[in-house]
Amino acid sequence: MSNSKGPFLEQYLCNTLLLIVGSNPLPNYVAASLLLRENGRVFLIHTPDTLGTAKRLQQVLCEINEVKDVKRVPIHSSSSNVIIQDGVAATIDSILGQEPVGLNYTGGTKAMAVHIYRMLEQVTAKKAIQPIFSYLDPGELRMIFDGHGNAASISHPVAGAIQVPLDVLLKLHNIDLVKDAPLSTPYLLETARALADLHSTPDGITAWRQWGLAALRRMEGNKFKSPGELKKVILPEDGVLATITMTLREEIGCPQQPLTLADVIPFSPWQAKNRREAVENLARWLFGQWLEHFTYSEIQKIAKTHKLHPSGMGISLDTDRDKSPYDFEVDVAAICGYQLFGLSCTTDDTKSLCKAKLFEADKRVHQLGGDEACVGLVSCVDNPKSLEKEMLNAWGMKPHKVRVFGYQDLMHLSNKLDEWFSHASSK
Repeated sequence: MSNSKGPFLEQYLCNTLLLIVGSNPLPNYVAASLLLRENGRVFLIHTPDTLGTAKRLQQVLCEINEVKDVKRVPIHSSSSNVIIQDGVAATIDSILGQEPVGLNYTGGTKAMAVHIYRMLEQVTAKKAIQPIFSYLDPGELRMIFDGHGNAASISHPVAGAIQVPLDVLLKLHNIDLVKDAPLSTPYLLETARALADLHSTPDGITAWRQWGLAALRRMEGNKFKSPGELKKVILPEDGVLATITMTLREEIGCPQQPLTLADVIPFSPWQAKNRREAVENLARWLFGQWLEHFTYSEIQKIAKTHKLHPSGMGISLDTDRDKSPYDFEVDVAAICGYQLFGLSCTTDDTKSLCKAKLFEADKRVHQLGGDEACVGLVSCVDNPKSLEKEMLNAWGMKPHKVRVFGYQDLMHLSNKLDEWFSHASSK
């Protein structure tokens, strides 16, 4: 994790920072990273419902940010003004001195924010201390600092002020990768690009799907053929599909004709796996996973421009409900500052399936990235803007929070992604 507070934020740094803990720890973590002075102390105000979140925040702030003094302040109700004030009264009284004190009230309930805000305001007024009140706006990616007296509030963009990599985001939620680290190198990229080119027309989409269904899938059910059957599958040599086989043959350096899946394995990224697993992975890649690899490579093209932290492909996280309430799996992810971008990828062109994929991706991405997160769908749908508008209306989100890409976008995907990231992260 790295941050750049800059001269503007310097004037709002606190020696003592109170944070009202909400269900998602990310905004609290961003606030602490940006607003706490070196050797400062943090007080995490939480209810029984957010105790787990407070503990994770405490651990990450101590281990990653190396904050030496992080304390939890429990209150037993998130709505009763008496209980809230009783819970924090002793803490507020004990921390007041001559050093700057701040309250970031992004997390927690509105009642908690109001009562703690008023209490700190009243106590500091009696001692002629001017506290710093702040709020992290998830829609605009700005830190809002409340004015004192008749002074207006001041906002400052913080989208690029802090970099939160995926591993820190996972620690905040106390969840682990299911097994392997996310893939960070696209497989068979030249072949993936050829497949993207093929899928940039309806005829190409149909032709590859028909071949895949006939050659790779069982007739009954939604399953792949057995490894024994798959290794004998011959890649297409005729018509518009011949280009795919030719590109693959050149990319792996295998002149074999005809070319079977078994011929490809020794020259492929899956060569180290056992033959059964390798041929299954190759079949899945050819049937549709290639789009994840192509999409990730397009993100890599613009990563430097947007200071992106490309997080990988096929991210699958631990779903043990005793450890974490989250179920998170996303095809492609990248983080811009502290804003998570999660993309679901499908070669399907049916609106109903694409809508279902987008719904699922939105749920998973926002579980991890909070209100700041953005979700996208890379698909072969014919009218992506129509689906995008429908989802935005259903969710009541701002336009930059959701983006749908269709088959017409595939050959210009890096430009389309660049446009989306620019708009979403400039708020």
